[in-house]
Amino acid sequence: MTTAVTGANGSIGGQPMRELAAAARAITRAGSGATYDLTGPEALSMTDVAASLSRVSGREVTFLDETVEQAYASRAHFGAPAFEVDGWVSTYVAIAKGETAGVSGDVLAVTGHDALAFDYFLAENPSTLAHLLRR
Repeated sequence: MTTAVTGANGSIGGQPMRELAAAARAITRAGSGATYDLTGPEALSMTDVAASLSRVSGREVTFLDETVEQAYASRAHFGAPAFEVDGWVSTYVAIAKGETAGVSGDVLAVTGHDALAFDYFLAENPSTLAHLLRR
C-alpha cells in the first residue's frame, strides 16, 4: 500500500487528541498563562510514518511524495467539503515546510507523563489501522 501525501522532507512531532486534551486540562487547572509547545516525543518524516504503519500493521506501507495539485486530486474521491480538503492538504504543506518538526518536553512538564510515541499509539489503537488490515 502506498500512502501519498505532500510531505517531502518535512517531519511532524504530533500527539493524539487525548494527549492534547490531558495537557489542556492540566494547563487550564494551573492557570499560569504560560505558552506550551505540545508535541510528540519524536519528529517523524512521512517515510518514518509509513515505516511505523508497516511495522505495526504487518503490511508494507510506503510514502509517495505528491505535488499540491496531486494531493487535491487524490483526495477528491472522498467527497469531503472543500474546506476539509484544504485542511488536509495545508497540513501536509506545513509538514513539508518544516513548520511541524519541533519536539519539546512540554507534555511531560504539564501532565507528568511522557508524550506518546507514534508506534505505541498505533499498537494501543488497532482500529486506527483497520483500513490497512483489510485485503
